[in-house]
Amino acid sequence: MKSKYGRQHDAYYAVFSQHVGRVLDTTDIVAMMQAQYNYKSILPNDHGEGNKGACKCVGTPDQIFERISRGRYKVR
Repeated sequence: MKSKYGRQHDAYYAVFSQHVGRVLDTTDIVAMMQAQYNYKSILPNDHGEGNKGACKCVGTPDQIFERISRGRYKVR
């Protein structure tokens, strides 16, 4: 089922829904995404907070990441 947030959000959800509660750094997130998807740009803060071009999921219960510190994110 497609989400209301689009294909890229669905890809992040598919990869990280199994990792709720884990804290990951950006390099972990990039490696996990590249293992399954061929995206040239992987920006965790697009599905977290702090990015101008963020996904519409930010600020909703569907937000994928919570920023812990620079380059570190908790999977929601």
